[in-house]
Amino acid sequence: MKYIIDRIEEEIIFCEDETGNQAKLRVEQLPGKAVEGDILEMVDGVWIIDVAETKKRKDAMRQKLKRLIE
Repeated sequence: MKYIIDRIEEEIIFCEDETGNQAKLRVEQLPGKAVEGDILEMVDGVWIIDVAETKKRKDAMRQKLKRLIE
């Protein structure tokens, strides 16, 4: 299951999956620097940032915005 980081407040990361289910994670549960919009995935019991999926999603959002403003 993949989650999208909705927002980060203090030491808590608020996430949402594809079906709208929400989850809260502690910042220390993630490797590296997570930011809003990153896609997270649990792999072998460890949360990782799915860099490729995050880039794909952000590119798609940029294209949508571009179409709206043109």
